[in-house]
Amino acid sequence: MIAIHKPAAAFIQRYREQGGGAQLYNISAMDPTELVQRAGQKNAHGLGIRHSPTHRVGSRYVESPVIGIHGRQMK
Repeated sequence: MIAIHKPAAAFIQRYREQGGGAQLYNISAMDPTELVQRAGQKNAHGLGIRHSPTHRVGSRYVESPVIGIHGRQMK
């Protein structure tokens, strides 16, 4: 999904309450703490947050390392 705090939390909460069990993903532009406060910890559990492996530095993009769950750099 592409949504920020309030709409994302509302969608997740309703989706879970209606029995939805699929893995959900969202963009990193939202604050996960606020989303959990709005949707509830049980509803937000397992939400994947997509972080772009590049970020802008001045006028160019720089690659950022992404670390996996086992502490290894992902490629």
